[in-house]
Amino acid sequence: MPNNLCAHGDTCGAGLVIEQNGDCYPCDFYMDSPWKLGNVLDQPLTEIVRNPAWPAFERQKSPLPAACAACEYHAWCKGGCPRNRMLDDDGTTGPDYFCAAYKQFFAYAETRLRALRDRVRNYMAFSEQLLLPGSLSVGRNDRCPCGSNRKHKVCCGNPQLASSYIFR
Repeated sequence: MPNNLCAHGDTCGAGLVIEQNGDCYPCDFYMDSPWKLGNVLDQPLTEIVRNPAWPAFERQKSPLPAACAACEYHAWCKGGCPRNRMLDDDGTTGPDYFCAAYKQFFAYAETRLRALRDRVRNYMAFSEQLLLPGSLSVGRNDRCPCGSNRKHKVCCGNPQLASSYIFR
C-alpha cells in the first residue's frame, strides 16, 4: 500500500493547507510566498489546486541525494521530507536530518512488518476462501487453514482479531 505520510511518499503534497485568512499552501511547512497557491476568498478551489506551483512543489523530492538512492530502505523512506535535507560539505543536498533514525527504525521493524504483511495476506486469502460456496468448515480447536499453524480460535477464528482495524 502506498504510504499516506508525505515525508515517505513518492511526492510531496499530501494535502492542502488553508489559513484563517484564506491563503492556501501545499504544505504546512512551506507556508511562504513562493509556495502560495491562492486564496479561497478570492478564487475557486479548483483554480487554486491547478496553480503551477503545486506540481513544482510535488517534484521537490527528486532528484534524491546519492546516499538515498543507494539506501536499502529507499523503498520505504523515499528520501524523507525535502525540508529536512541537509547540505553536504560540497554544497550538494544530503539525506534527511532524520536519516539515521529512519534506518534504525526500519532495521528494527522490517521483520515485524513483513510478518504482519504475511499474516494479513493469509487472513485475507482465508477470508475470501470462506465466502466461496462449499467452503471449509473449521472447528475452534482445529489448525487454522490460513497456514499460521495455530488453532483457529486464536487465529482467524478469534472474534477480536477478526474485528481488528488491521483486517478491515
